Amino acid sequence: MPNYYIFKAGDLTYKECIEKMLVGQKESNQYIPVDNVKNGDVIFIHKTSKMNNIQSQFIEGPFFAISDGKKI
Repeated sequence: MPNYYIFKAGDLTYKECIEKMLVGQKESNQYIPVDNVKNGDVIFIHKTSKMNNIQSQFIEGPFFAISDGKKI
């Protein structure tokens, strides 16, 4: 049974996630250790952006992990 993970991303990070098909997090964020992600797990990206004092948010996915997560 796969697990589900949501990774947060700002505008620049989101673009990088989509282009490279990678997700990650800051070292200080230990709510979802990347090395918990396993092949086949379901991943969503929670994108937040702020433009002209208007904040927008959306969740994109699902994406599926094609390998186990690891710290780099």
